[in-house]
Amino acid sequence: MNSATGEIQSGNSGKGPKKAGTLRKLFGPVPFLFFILILTLHFTLPDRLGPELMFDSFFVVFLLNVLFVFISSFAVAYLAGRAYTGSGNISLLFLGTGALAIGLSNCLSSWLVQPGGENLVVTVHNCGVLLAGILHFEGAVFASSEILLGTRRERKTYLLLAYAFVIAILLLLALFSQKILPLFFVPSIGPTPVRQMVLGSAMILFAVTGFLFLARHRRSESDFYYWYSLALLLFAAGLLGIFLQRAMGGPIGWAGRSAQFLAGVFFFIAVLRAFKTARTRKSAVNEVLFEIFKSPRQLYATLVNTTSDAVIVIDEQERVLLWNPAAEKMFGYRVEEALGESLFRLISPEHHSGTLDRAIRTRSESGVLDESRKIELSAKQKSGEIFPVEVSISHASISKQPICTLILRDITEHKRADEEIRESEAKYRRLFDELELRVKERTAELELKNQELQEFAFVASHDLTEPLRKIQTFGSMLGKVSDRLDEHSRDYVSRMVGAANRMQELLDALLRYSRIGTRVRDFIPTKLDDIVQEVATDLEVSILNVGARLEIGPLATVMGDPHQLRQLFQNLIANAVKYHRSEVKTIIKIHGEEHEGNFHLLVEDNGIGFDEKYLEKIFQPFQRLHGRKEYPGTGIGLAICRKIVGRHGGTITARSVPGKGSTFIVSLPMAKKER
Repeated sequence: MNSATGEIQSGNSGKGPKKAGTLRKLFGPVPFLFFILILTLHFTLPDRLGPELMFDSFFVVFLLNVLFVFISSFAVAYLAGRAYTGSGNISLLFLGTGALAIGLSNCLSSWLVQPGGENLVVTVHNCGVLLAGILHFEGAVFASSEILLGTRRERKTYLLLAYAFVIAILLLLALFSQKILPLFFVPSIGPTPVRQMVLGSAMILFAVTGFLFLARHRRSESDFYYWYSLALLLFAAGLLGIFLQRAMGGPIGWAGRSAQFLAGVFFFIAVLRAFKTARTRKSAVNEVLFEIFKSPRQLYATLVNTTSDAVIVIDEQERVLLWNPAAEKMFGYRVEEALGESLFRLISPEHHSGTLDRAIRTRSESGVLDESRKIELSAKQKSGEIFPVEVSISHASISKQPICTLILRDITEHKRADEEIRESEAKYRRLFDELELRVKERTAELELKNQELQEFAFVASHDLTEPLRKIQTFGSMLGKVSDRLDEHSRDYVSRMVGAANRMQELLDALLRYSRIGTRVRDFIPTKLDDIVQEVATDLEVSILNVGARLEIGPLATVMGDPHQLRQLFQNLIANAVKYHRSEVKTIIKIHGEEHEGNFHLLVEDNGIGFDEKYLEKIFQPFQRLHGRKEYPGTGIGLAICRKIVGRHGGTITARSVPGKGSTFIVSLPMAKKER
């Protein structure tokens, strides 16, 4: 219960409590500093004050009272009134009427200021704050009371009557106080004993009420209580200043007024803290204020009656002492039927009657009843239906009489959900196993077909080479006797030889592509620096012919097939040379970096580039973006690169901007010693 109460009172979390604690430490001593200031002024200032120490302005005092006292007091009165109509807590009614009395008495008295009317101003103000002090004191006294007045409609009537009573009293004071009350202030003499008694009583009431609220704050940690108690203590300090002032508008009087103005600010802070707590809890602010003013017993009753779990309390003979509304709903017995009855007769199935009894009576190894235990068992409704419950059991003593509290939760839906989850898990596990088996079968099937395809490509290209070689041979022989042929025949022979040579290039490319998967070599640590230097030497003539510059950065050692890696770089560098731009000097950069056990290799050029929408197409066999006359080739080079990189467990992709160049990015696993 303490934790629940604490949550209701504070409504803060995270950084909120730290900030609130800092503000408390900063402003906590303020009321006492004002008491010290006022007493210091009283004992140090001369009895008669010069005009240079006097200032009194009707307009300024009235404006300050409206801004700092009336508005905040009205906010408290409104908030307390709403909370009272919702809860019926009489303490909130006293709080609201007291706040209203503070605001009205201060504003009304400052409004009535006129030459020669000092007694009226003092009488209205002093009687008004005495009324406010009495009402606040009653609110503090009844703060722990469990008195709840009437229905909601009746409470609205009581509230209107109470607020109307405060307004009427103050208006009557303003109209008739000088005719029916003794003098409170004589201009030539000063305050009368009657005035001092009234004002002193009000000051004491505010101070006592402030300390009572501060004590409740220490028990509840409520921010509202804290700031409201400081406001009441400041108001008491303000009344002390007015009590001790020697003339209106003097330093002591202004010190008292300043304390009251600051009290109004603290009243407003208390209201803001209540709104913040409401926002944190996502509830209405009047509900928060009602919770703050609830007694612990009311809080316990509210918690027990509103919880969704059944709460049952039994005595030593296992007779029901408490049966909350949730228990009525769960088991079907009204509270009148359950009280005094045996718990086991009400809720325990016959074949499970001993289970709950053993759980309640189970003792710890030390021989003391366990403080808290939680078990699952079956329970019985009034209709005879059996259902699963989770039971928390705790033991305590009231007036030396042992009691046992049981909190029961219907876990039918929980059990059903668990069963559905288990069935779903089993279903998805079967589906996953079937899917995994299908994937394995499909993968094996694809691997077999891929192997067959590679073997077919190898055999087909190898078998086609022989008849092609004969075509090339006969074409060559016809070329030697071309002078005996007419022009059309020589053209036909030339076309035949060209087509045969083209066919030879395609077959050679197809053989190279198929051999990547069929001629498997073991992977060994391979220095990419050495591979690139060898390829650069092989392509030296092509590089010089286009006037290209090759820039090679530090490269890593990877696990791979040196022969295939040489093919990879030969194709990438040859591509960069082939697709150069004649109007600029060709620059080819080869560099890379390590990343999570892989080496990311970049081959950059400033050639013609390509549109990235064709990125996937350029890695497919025999796919070309340019005509053979413009850029000769078979269109299989990058497909070979992808197959080599894939066999090495890596990836290859590219970035390019047409007219500016391309960057091919290859990721390969590094050798273990370099990781």
